[in-house]
Amino acid sequence: MPHSRRRFLSTAASLSIAGIAGCSSATEGLSDAAGAVGSQGIEEQKAVIDRFIAGVNENDVDAVDAATTGWAAGGFTGENIDEYTLERGDLSRTNSEDGRATLKADLTITHDGESRTDRTSFVVVDLVDGWGVDQILVSGGFVVGGTTLAPPMASIASSYDRNATSNEGTGVLTLTHESEGTLPTNEMSVHGTITDPDGAGPDITTDGAVVRDATGRSRFSSGDTLTIGVEHEYDVSVHYTKENTGDTVFLGEFSHS
Repeated sequence: MPHSRRRFLSTAASLSIAGIAGCSSATEGLSDAAGAVGSQGIEEQKAVIDRFIAGVNENDVDAVDAATTGWAAGGFTGENIDEYTLERGDLSRTNSEDGRATLKADLTITHDGESRTDRTSFVVVDLVDGWGVDQILVSGGFVVGGTTLAPPMASIASSYDRNATSNEGTGVLTLTHESEGTLPTNEMSVHGTITDPDGAGPDITTDGAVVRDATGRSRFSSGDTLTIGVEHEYDVSVHYTKENTGDTVFLGEFSHS
């Protein structure tokens, strides 16, 4: 499998996979479920999603950039956009609030001739000059040119061994990736009351360490573990930062006192 294909399939969001979707420019299926406020803004919200999809299908990077912001921006370039086509099914709005809404549809993504259809959430935000697509949450993940088009959603379990070191008052915190997606370690960092205890040799020994730099691993996948040297009373968080924008989300926070 080519490297670019592996990047395309990486990361995950907790959504279910649905059936094959067809493309529609109509507004059928737009709903007011889960707190949506009437039909306010719904035509404009649908339109910006369609502008994004049309931009990809027409190999128009400028149109894609104009329709996207935040996490959804920056992945498509003149070098890779012609590898992709997108086709959506009927959109339904599942959440709407001032300046922000979520619309869902089955989205068929074709990359280099291989297609998959995932249930997809489009998070749109109201900008000064109109709506923009801020996040694209795809169940199988959506990474283009190494750029994740939505913040990753990861389930990370923790365990603590206070007897793993020869230092009194320190121990080793072990984090285990329990969800299905794969996270690029160059955008993961660990922060908090981190130390380098004697007699343990954990993966992470300094506050703010980037996981790839500390471990040499390129990915943090399902079942993988990460060990962190901590004080007995610890407060540790794992951050994911999008390189080209600096946007950061917390993958997990872990503490013991």
